[in-house]
Formats: sequence, structure tokens, C-alpha cells
Amino acid sequence: MLVTFINNKKIIFLFILFLFPKISIGNDTKQKNIILLIHGITLDVDRPNRVWGNCRKKEKYYWNGMIGFLQKRGYAFGGIIKSKKGNIRLPDCLDKTCCYHNPIDANVFALEFSKAASTDGLAFKCLELSECIKELLYFTNCKSISIVAHSAGGLVARAYVQKALPSVDYYGHVNKLITIGTPHFGSAYAKFGDFLGTRVTSLKPNASIINDLNNTLTLPQNILYASIIIRGFAADVRGSGHSYDPYIDLTNY
Repeated sequence: MLVTFINNKKIIFLFILFLFPKISIGNDTKQKNIILLIHGITLDVDRPNRVWGNCRKKEKYYWNGMIGFLQKRGYAFGGIIKSKKGNIRLPDCLDKTCCYHNPIDANVFALEFSKAASTDGLAFKCLELSECIKELLYFTNCKSISIVAHSAGGLVARAYVQKALPSVDYYGHVNKLITIGTPHFGSAYAKFGDFLGTRVTSLKPNASIINDLNNTLTLPQNILYASIIIRGFAADVRGSGHSYDPYIDLTNY
């Protein structure tokens, strides 16, 4: 696992782009890989989580943020995947706002958790992630999924690939997992969030699922992992962030 500390947004984007080779647009089933963007905690469930960017209008509609960054470098955004009545089915659950490619041929998608999942801990989100990936594999005929996850979304992805929930199956289709500001050892700020319920309390350093992910369940060895840690933010365990120091890979520096 590569762990690095970055505070500049543009450098984060470039770092993520470095981890992905150039992907051609189209349905080359032999090589096709999908990038799936996963957001973290949503405090206001009545508003869409736009950590990956917003759809703007200048001369025409366009995306800013991470989605726009990837689009400018030749990646095709297929839309935002949203659960409908507890189910995810593509293309029915695909919001194609500001999308200019056939989603079947796209190679970047974003998952937006439902209101029910957003107010729950990691379990409901993990279930929706599992359904999302199964649908993407079938809908796009891709062979692998690369996950880029922000904040608690990284724990959702880890719970999925590490099989933390007996009711959620993992079949080995994830080839990369990149987390940004994820509280891998729990968040020190979670102790102030009891009024927000399990969406926050599940992130406490002493939460059982945090302990299982780090001490009991193994990370699949066929996945490339990279974790971008932002010091002084909610991803820190006890404030300084030094709990991550033993995991920093300096071989590439």
C-alpha cells in the first residue's frame, strides 16, 4: 500500500491521474476498466453530494472538480448512479446530466448513496456499492473496476473488498482502490457526532468495523492500494496523523 500526504487539490488530481493509464473510450471488452468515484459522509441528505464536482453552464454545460479534470484528459463521464426505491439498475438509475458520451462506452461513473444509506453506517452503503459494481460490470461489459473514494467512502470500499459483511459478496473485480482523506483508523471528530447517528458513530476509532478492517480482515493482494492522507483534517485519528507513518511507502520517492 502506498500512503502519501498531500494538501493541494490540483496535486491530488494529478496523483490520481498518474495511477491510471490512458483509457480509450469505447467498448473494448478485453481491456475495459471503469473508474468509480465514491463520496463520503453526506450531512444534508436532501442535497446531492458534489465532492467530485458540479455541473456548470458557460457556453455549454460542463463539469468542474475531479469529473471535469478527468474529462479534460480524455476520460468519458457516464453519469451519476443513484439508487431508486432501494435498487440499482442501469441505465434506469443513471443521471446523465452534462454527459456527452453513450454511457455504455464511458469509463468514469460516480455513485451517489441513497438517503437511507447516507443516514446509516457503513453496511447499507456497502450493499449499494456491491449492487452498483454488479450493474456496471453487466451494463458496460467491463472487466475491472478502479475505485476512487473520498473520506468515509474509502471505508465503505474497504468493507466491500475485505468482505466485512457476510451478506455482501465480493467477486474480485476491483483492481485499484485509491482513498482520499479516509479515516482508516477512525476519526477523532466522530465522538462529537452522536446526534448524526451511525453515519458518524461508525467512524469512531473504537468502532468494531474499524477494528475488523485493520486487525482481522485481510486486504486482497491483487488490488493496488493508494491512500492520500490530509493532515489536520477529519481523517486524522488523534490529531497529528502519525498513526499512518508505519504505512508510508517511500520506495517511489
